[in-house]
Amino acid sequence: MRMLVAMGIFTEVGHHTYSANLIANVWTVGSPLREASIHMASQIPPVVFLPEYFEEKGYRNPTDAENGPFQYTQRPKIQSAYNTMMRIARNQRGEEWFEYYPVEEKLRLAEHDESGILLVDIGGNVGHDLVNFQKRFPGLRGRLVLEDTPAIVDSATDLPPNIERVGHDFFTPQPHILQNAKAYYLRNVLHDWPDKNARTILENIRDLMGAESILLVDEYAVPEENVALYQAELDFIMMGGYLLRWIGRVVGVHRPRDYVPGSGTLFEAVGREE
Repeated sequence: MRMLVAMGIFTEVGHHTYSANLIANVWTVGSPLREASIHMASQIPPVVFLPEYFEEKGYRNPTDAENGPFQYTQRPKIQSAYNTMMRIARNQRGEEWFEYYPVEEKLRLAEHDESGILLVDIGGNVGHDLVNFQKRFPGLRGRLVLEDTPAIVDSATDLPPNIERVGHDFFTPQPHILQNAKAYYLRNVLHDWPDKNARTILENIRDLMGAESILLVDEYAVPEENVALYQAELDFIMMGGYLLRWIGRVVGVHRPRDYVPGSGTLFEAVGREE
């Protein structure tokens, strides 16, 4: 309490007696700032151990998806903070993908469409993007489906009733109930994983797709040169906080000189001009 009093969060009004100042309200359970603080603090230990980790690994970029110091799914408290941070980040991102992608032209179900699924958000956390999409296009026909791990999907308790939930591990074959959707959407998913794991994710989605299906990939790409400080910091935090378990860097824009189908290239990405 001494520290909290010194920081101005509480006032000492007597011996072992304190009153909460107005700022204390932002640290109460459920407060976005409290959750943001937990999330940010969770990034410190992996970054502190980066030198030791790289020394042990011979100063090579990590590529083993199972060998790293940080695993969110085994830390419910940190996962909750992460979910809140993703909601805040999405709300502050600015222009949404469906504001520049021709949704009404490209994402209309055909009359003979048997699945009735308009959009599947794979790895969609607790459904922030689907909720915003539905608000923007309330009249579009078709089902909206949120897919993430069972634990995360179960925590999405405030979704509108017409957004369906599917708990699934996207490294395993996708459930047949999601076949032939009009669009499958991945936002900030592939940069979390080494190429070999990203291919598995994409292959499982490919097996769901019909002739009219579309795959939408929404990623944050870091340029090869002239990287802004914020981008560099994000890249470093991703490597330490998340990607020591995975690839070790935020996705870049890759344009292969010689592309041969099946050669191992993930895919060619072109960023939207800002």
